[in-house]
Amino acid sequence: MHTRVPQICAQCHSAIYQKYLTSVHGSALTDEANPDVPTCIDCHGVHNIEDPTTAAFRLKSPTICARCHTDPVRMARYGLSTQVLETYVADFHGTTVTLFEKLSPDAETNKPVCYDCHGVHDIQRIDDPQKGLQVRENLLARCQRCHPDATANFPDAWLSHYIPSAQDTPLVFSVRLFYRILIPGLLGGMAILVALDWRWRRARRRGAQQPSQPAPPAGPKAPPTEAGPAQSAEAAVPAAPPQSVPPPPPSQTSEPSAETERATGTGGAPPSAPLRGPAAASGSKIPPQVPRSAAGRSFAGPSKDVSPSPGGLPETSDD
Repeated sequence: MHTRVPQICAQCHSAIYQKYLTSVHGSALTDEANPDVPTCIDCHGVHNIEDPTTAAFRLKSPTICARCHTDPVRMARYGLSTQVLETYVADFHGTTVTLFEKLSPDAETNKPVCYDCHGVHDIQRIDDPQKGLQVRENLLARCQRCHPDATANFPDAWLSHYIPSAQDTPLVFSVRLFYRILIPGLLGGMAILVALDWRWRRARRRGAQQPSQPAPPAGPKAPPTEAGPAQSAEAAVPAAPPQSVPPPPPSQTSEPSAETERATGTGGAPPSAPLRGPAAASGSKIPPQVPRSAAGRSFAGPSKDVSPSPGGLPETSDD
């Protein structure tokens, strides 16, 4: 039944069937009866056939081709890469087509899909001298359909559907590895720096809001160190004795009044002079001095004996 499907479709689509017979898929089906090759219903469906001329079918075509070309068991039989879809999506063309398919499936895009380069019903082997894309001239002719100004070295930027490796493309592999390390390391380092700065600012704000705490008590004093030669010499010099400060002069007081003299009995004697010298040290007091007359004698004079006279009046006699 698998081999009869193209023949059934050929009843209405005979021109397309003739192209299919010359393709790598059709020749393997008709000549070898290879069950691994796709037929009409594998790409277009059976009872849910879609219009292949719509933008939605065009954007979905890479997924249709990937059903077979990402199967590791099937591709291992023919030595084909299973990274066709991954490398296509990673490319600028495939990334744009994938975004259009997810966001605007009905929008038109001029980015190439699988059959723009490999063909539709007339797909050939990659090493075919006339249409195979492994031939440099054939690949350049395909690129010039979208890039008319493409030169002979333009296809060198295309690495086919293979991931760069150190054996096949060492320069591209090294640059790719460098950026895979640089970009995550740079972004990760910036993220760590921002996190540390945020944590420091947060701790600083918390410290400013908390009340100030008393300073901790001072620790034990350090033991005295041995004095050096200079300190020993200074300690050997005896300290100078303290100098005595002379007392201030006695304050002058006003003369006592007559009532004060009669009450105290001092008789106008001057106040005692402040103590100085040894007397001040012993704490003794000097008795008040008796005032003297102008002739040098004291007002009290020599002691006199008072005896009553015969007339009743006292008589005085000098000693």
